[in-house]
Amino acid sequence: MKTDRSDGPSLVLILSDGIRGHLHQSEGIARWISKDTGADIVKMDVPKYGGGRRAFLLKLLGRRLPKLDRLGTRRWLHWTGEKGLDLLEGYRKALDERGLSGSDSLVISTGSSAAPFCLALSRVMGGKSCVVMTPSVIGVEPFDYGVVPSHDGTGAGSAIETLGAPNFVSPEDLERSAKKLLRDHPGSEEKWGVLVGGDDQNYRLDATWADMTVGVLLRIAEERGLSLYITTSRRTPLETEKRIREICKDNDRVSMLLLASESDENPVPGILGACDRVFCTEDSVSMISEAATSGANVYLLRVGRQPGWRRFAQKLTVRLIKWKILPERFLWGTPRFDEMIDSFVKRGLLTEMPSDVMAWRPMLNRPVGRAPEFNEARRAADWILENWK
Repeated sequence: MKTDRSDGPSLVLILSDGIRGHLHQSEGIARWISKDTGADIVKMDVPKYGGGRRAFLLKLLGRRLPKLDRLGTRRWLHWTGEKGLDLLEGYRKALDERGLSGSDSLVISTGSSAAPFCLALSRVMGGKSCVVMTPSVIGVEPFDYGVVPSHDGTGAGSAIETLGAPNFVSPEDLERSAKKLLRDHPGSEEKWGVLVGGDDQNYRLDATWADMTVGVLLRIAEERGLSLYITTSRRTPLETEKRIREICKDNDRVSMLLLASESDENPVPGILGACDRVFCTEDSVSMISEAATSGANVYLLRVGRQPGWRRFAQKLTVRLIKWKILPERFLWGTPRFDEMIDSFVKRGLLTEMPSDVMAWRPMLNRPVGRAPEFNEARRAADWILENWK
């Protein structure tokens, strides 16, 4: 239960849309609030809808939520069905069990699917609301607090802009996970981690990329006698995973290779806690943010770009902004992510690997210092508590 601090919630309700990366962002902020105030944390899953029902409830009706009063919001929850009402009842029960009123609580969610429920539940019960990332339909302004990554754009309302994505990386979790990783997969004194993302609408990682990138890192590891800890993501193409397995087969410099298609285990905290240097592909904001938060020396691996109209439109947008025809807020896709990456680099949190792999060896032979302190979840939590009223 909460300590004697009065300027903060006694209960933090996390609403999850089932996406692990989204949950990690909400949990990271909630954990720091709890550490500072003693607030209890309760997690609930929002209903999942498909097709027309999703569009009707979350987009068409959801668009009206910011203008509804408490009674109208309760009607919206009735429209969402039994599962939506179960959320309301679960929230009420969590308050009653602790002898709290709604004003003693904070409801937090990440992503567009959970945002309408976050706003609705907090409004009906009289709690505060916090949204992480900019919801596509209702935006940030209706919420009491918004935590918006810089690549989203802050928008209107009471919001704090973060570099990358908040997360729940903590020294205690890293130490515990590292001990388990090294117990299961012991390695040499020097250890490097390789976090491989995957394809999306902007980026692509094919087998050729694996040859040019993982292959070179493996050869450097052989020369230096260090250990590699490699993992892929759910988005990594099977062809790319297959090629990585072939490259690493029977090589004693690979202390661990965990393919996401073959295991649900999450080795990332252990890798971040155990490895001296961590290499991340550019496609995952969450992965880069977690690595930077861990305190490791982090290196960016560039990947391929998806062809098609999106790439053409993004390049055209960059030109229009350069010619001052469009304002900078219209930047989107990979150019906006590149701006975020540049910010990580400028703060000394990230080093971009050269496009010429021949330059990797001399670069990686240079000694590295201690990475700067970085924790956006903690900064967001402090900001919420400073503005709690």
